[in-house]
Amino acid sequence: MCHIQVHLPRVRPRGTGRGIRTSDVPILGDGFAGVWSAAGAVRLLREHGANRSVGLLTPGSDLVLRPRLYEPGPRRMRVPLDRLLDPVGVRRIAATATAVDTARRRVTATIVDGTRTEIAYGRPGPATGSRLVRPAFPETVYAPSRRRTRSA
Repeated sequence: MCHIQVHLPRVRPRGTGRGIRTSDVPILGDGFAGVWSAAGAVRLLREHGANRSVGLLTPGSDLVLRPRLYEPGPRRMRVPLDRLLDPVGVRRIAATATAVDTARRRVTATIVDGTRTEIAYGRPGPATGSRLVRPAFPETVYAPSRRRTRSA
């Protein structure tokens, strides 16, 4: 049997002034990592009787499934995030995190309409995933050789 000890933050978001949103546990990132992190955070908080809010920062409103090449209709492979998050008690924040200030306990974010905001937090949850970055090689590295070899 595995025992996990959870240390919940004692610090509440402080000094939340006008125009500053709050989320005790903002999950930074979307996709499967963000959705599962947010749902897991809510479950843990409930198990420990903590009355804290969980928010998911994501610029999109859908969870996009990555279809396999043989599956028909890849454009339909989307699930509205609110349909997944609302039942478990996670608030979707339509924004992209641009900076985290750990001293002030603030996440700076750009809302989908282009305005900037700050989100005060108790403890952040990074779930930003990954992005493919192709190295800057000449095109010939990616292209197959045009020369044919003789087969024996």
